[in-house]
Amino acid sequence: MGWLRRHGPTVFGVALLVGALYVVQREFRGLSVADIRKAMSELSPRSLWIGGGLTVLAYLVLAMYDKLGSAYAGKPVSWPKSLLASFCGYSLAHNLGFAAVSGAAVRYRLYSAWGLTPLEIAKVVGFTSLTFGLGGMALGGLVLMFEPEVLPWFGSHLPHWALQAMAIPLWGVVIAYVVMSRFVRHVKIFKYEIDLPSPRMALMQTMLATVDVAMTAAIFYVLLPPAEGLTFLRFVGIYLASYAVGIAASVPGGLGVFDGAILLGLQPYMPAPEVIGALLVFRLYYYIIPLFIAGGLFVSFELGQRRAVLSRITAFGSGTDALEVPAIASLVALAGALLIFLGALPTRDTIIEEWAGHIAALASHFAASVVGSLLLVMAFGLMRRLTIAWGFTLFLLVNGAAIAWLRGEAWWLWCAFLLLAVLVAALRSAFYRDSRLRREPLSTEAAVPLLAVGASGLTLALVAYGGKVADESWWTVVLSPLAPDSLRFTVGVTGVLLLVAMV
Repeated sequence: MGWLRRHGPTVFGVALLVGALYVVQREFRGLSVADIRKAMSELSPRSLWIGGGLTVLAYLVLAMYDKLGSAYAGKPVSWPKSLLASFCGYSLAHNLGFAAVSGAAVRYRLYSAWGLTPLEIAKVVGFTSLTFGLGGMALGGLVLMFEPEVLPWFGSHLPHWALQAMAIPLWGVVIAYVVMSRFVRHVKIFKYEIDLPSPRMALMQTMLATVDVAMTAAIFYVLLPPAEGLTFLRFVGIYLASYAVGIAASVPGGLGVFDGAILLGLQPYMPAPEVIGALLVFRLYYYIIPLFIAGGLFVSFELGQRRAVLSRITAFGSGTDALEVPAIASLVALAGALLIFLGALPTRDTIIEEWAGHIAALASHFAASVVGSLLLVMAFGLMRRLTIAWGFTLFLLVNGAAIAWLRGEAWWLWCAFLLLAVLVAALRSAFYRDSRLRREPLSTEAAVPLLAVGASGLTLALVAYGGKVADESWWTVVLSPLAPDSLRFTVGVTGVLLLVAMV
């Protein structure tokens, strides 16, 4: 039982990841990257603008979580402060995973600088966490009651009346919370006494959370092409189920798990390329771009906290450990994953091919995958504050920028790698431990993200060439003389990454 309590969530997360990747690979068979690019190119400018606008509105709604939360804690903060705390907290939590921990660390750093006590910060964190749950339960109950058949797998394997019955306890919890706030001022959970908000605040909290969840789903929905039978309410059901599975897997950003569930849920309505094209843009809008913006905002905040110019760099890593280290490690891990996925994709006419020939262009696949894999390993070294990891990360990020430029990737990509290198360099004093990278084996919790990225890279590599080798085993791909060299390089490197995660 002790082993099950310690490792059960991780095993469950890996099982969900494996199942999701099976779905992804099955949907990708016979699919080429050209199909996905074509689907993305067919996204209308109107859809892209609406999706971007909804993303901005969604993060503004999230800021209202913190605004209400600080009022509930008895220390209301201004709108700009609520927006900064919410945007930085949720951007990191969405990408790093374990939102209750990573988001709380961000808020603790910011709210403590604004004069809130640890108890008041805990109230804000608890309030914001509960708010999102209320919205999920309210909308989830609505979907279960009126569109139960849209839930991936469950909708086709369980009777509708059973799914509709599940809506009753979900709505019951929401209604009970609002009613209790009218008649009860305090509730005792174990030995802790918790203050309930006012009835007006509880009702606002529930309505706000419902709007937030619906608006986030709408970002994805407007990026999809019109499909017969796919109403917004049906899509909300698919989105909520996929998001819940992604959270349960404890994989950063629900990588692989959320994507597989979405593919499974939308399979009856549209082809996979159209879903994947919308999914990539959704992740760019809601996850990646906000993460980089939040990183820049937090750096500006920290620099503003220092009065002396010379102390801005030397003191940057001291006293702000609650956020900088996990934030920079998550950005480095994201950069590594991007390079692995770049290495899995076919190249176009690139600068390196013009200068050094076709062999060098093929080698760029290998270089991108190697540098990406090493950056993932360095991210765990950064979490342990290792000096050697800091130095290697700088070297690898500069190389990653050079690889992206030589491959002819978009200018903003290699600029992002260089910007990240500057941020890592500024945090030198936060990495002070002299130790080996692999002094101790990876924990099971650390292995899950490596497994996720490695398995996703393998899947992408196997299907990126029009499904020609999607049905083959990985060793057949590596040994086959018919397989493209770039594919062989990528499968080999991502296979090594999987091995590192499992040993």
